[in-house]
Amino acid sequence: MAVLTTQVAAASQLTGAEIIDQGLELGGNTALVAQAKVFLNSFMDHLYRARDWEFLLRSFGGSFTTGGGGVSSFAVSSRYRAIDSVILVGEDQGELKQADFKWLWKHWKMDTEKGITGTPTHYAANQLRGVNSATPAGADGSGEYWLWPIPDKSYEYKTLAYLQPDLFSDEDFFPLVGSTDGPGRYPEFPDAFTLVNAVADFAANYERDTIQQVLQRNVAGALKVAIGNADDAGRGRPQQLRFDPTRWAVWRGDS
Repeated sequence: MAVLTTQVAAASQLTGAEIIDQGLELGGNTALVAQAKVFLNSFMDHLYRARDWEFLLRSFGGSFTTGGGGVSSFAVSSRYRAIDSVILVGEDQGELKQADFKWLWKHWKMDTEKGITGTPTHYAANQLRGVNSATPAGADGSGEYWLWPIPDKSYEYKTLAYLQPDLFSDEDFFPLVGSTDGPGRYPEFPDAFTLVNAVADFAANYERDTIQQVLQRNVAGALKVAIGNADDAGRGRPQQLRFDPTRWAVWRGDS
């Protein structure tokens, strides 16, 4: 059985409040605390969605029963996006591995050449779009995923997906007096310097630039640094596994 480990997030060295305080001071406008909280939330949200960051990779799993030609699917929480990989482990510890659909036939061909029959060694995961499902898939990658070919027995699944962190609340930034939550929440983004500089840019150009302009140039700058950093294994574009909609329209029940 393959062992999948949860990636430990290297959180920022500064809390959200410290990032705002330092950024506003650096930007020369310490009166923008309320506005800076909104900006920093938006900046981090854009940043997390712009790239498949390795520090956001998480593993989780579950089990399902299938067979008899039924549909096999598993749900993904809205807190996750861009499924990276799925491994299925059967009752007999037989393992099925995920492959991009366009390469699936090559694995089947190799199975045939090796004399492997019955359950194939690889499958594809297709995101549902509300077809025959009470829970439509979200644009962020949440929802349900179908497996094809349909596994022929009970399986446990181990899934790797990218966490989409929740936005900071007011108490995440500034805990109430007497709170036991510590000094405040630390952003999942590990480079506090990038976050401080973004807040500073926002403060320094508050009267001149729109928030969208500040967001665009700071997200672009952060991505440029990340792409040039050999230590980061994130991808610039999320992996999306899709079936051909025409070929599989009947199978999905579209027609």
